[in-house]
Amino acid sequence: MRGSKRDQEWKDLRAVLSPAFSTGKMQRMFPLMCDIADTFVSSCLKDAEKNSSVNMKDKAGRFSMDTIASCAFGIKCNSLTQENPLFVQKADSFFTAAPQLVLRLLMMRNCPRLFNALSLKEDLEEVGFFPIVTETTIRARQAGEKRGDFLDLSLEAQAEDSDTTTASPKHGD
Repeated sequence: MRGSKRDQEWKDLRAVLSPAFSTGKMQRMFPLMCDIADTFVSSCLKDAEKNSSVNMKDKAGRFSMDTIASCAFGIKCNSLTQENPLFVQKADSFFTAAPQLVLRLLMMRNCPRLFNALSLKEDLEEVGFFPIVTETTIRARQAGEKRGDFLDLSLEAQAEDSDTTTASPKHGD
């Protein structure tokens, strides 16, 4: 099943991703966060000029969304400068999913045979959007575009792991 990793597959994935969380590598994302923080401050000041109060809960949520989109998915969400960007729409839809979607996802994960027997599909728009965004961004990175975000760090760690794996002889060779 896609998305669920267990045993050796999980250990292998963890070995690839763990180096991306070192202090030095996490600090490489700091400039991305600073850019978003600057936009956050500008957006708050702009709203404060127009209104006597600013909805800081909304602003903080938009700041968080922009930071996650930038650092994890490698894209500019622009929720601080746009009213309702696509990334936010899809995230809202995913996290406020109807009970039937939650049940479908639980069934897909925990009862895959029943899920398949009922001919249910996992390619719901709410679920499929983020892998598509990630795959598109990965292709751009493989073409040479770099941002210093988590996706770059993960791809670098994966490349280092595959270089190490191919370089080290296996028992019995």
